[in-house]
Amino acid sequence: MTCNGIIKFLMVSFFVSLSLQGVSAETKPPEGGHQINLGEGKVILTATSAWERKEPKFKGIVTAEFAIKPADGDQAAGRVTLGGLGGGIQLNLQRWISQYSQAETKQEMLEIAGQKVTKLSVRGTYKGSRFRKEPSGPGYRLLGATVQTKDAGSYYIKFYGPEQTVNENEKAFNALLESFQVRP
Repeated sequence: MTCNGIIKFLMVSFFVSLSLQGVSAETKPPEGGHQINLGEGKVILTATSAWERKEPKFKGIVTAEFAIKPADGDQAAGRVTLGGLGGGIQLNLQRWISQYSQAETKQEMLEIAGQKVTKLSVRGTYKGSRFRKEPSGPGYRLLGATVQTKDAGSYYIKFYGPEQTVNENEKAFNALLESFQVRP
């Protein structure tokens, strides 16, 4: 084993031991990206390295947050947040939809890693957030998902921003969802 191989093995071993202890640590998984640990390390997802990891402003609600560079022509960045889901799945989905007027919505049920996933797409005029000062107006989109696990709780993943920015990052959002894993 080369020196680089030994260092990589030691780093992976260290981060695995941290996450098994319920400590959230950002690592670079082998395929690149940001590892996200939810539910005291019981749930793991991987976000693309193209997204910029941010310190969550609302730590009681948001466990991980990312800023997404605006697409050409868009004036504002996108935002991805993840965390534990409180208040019920349908109430959260309805709250997300209510943040838009003239909304075009699409909802679908999926199963990922043996877990129930409700995926939502909303297009329309974003009203903004009552908690954050941020751009709003017509031409915005939201991609959201709630995941109800059998043994590790319920979680949300929410991505919103100017429509072109969200459209250009939809594959990365879907890959984030597909990376969902529950540890025994």
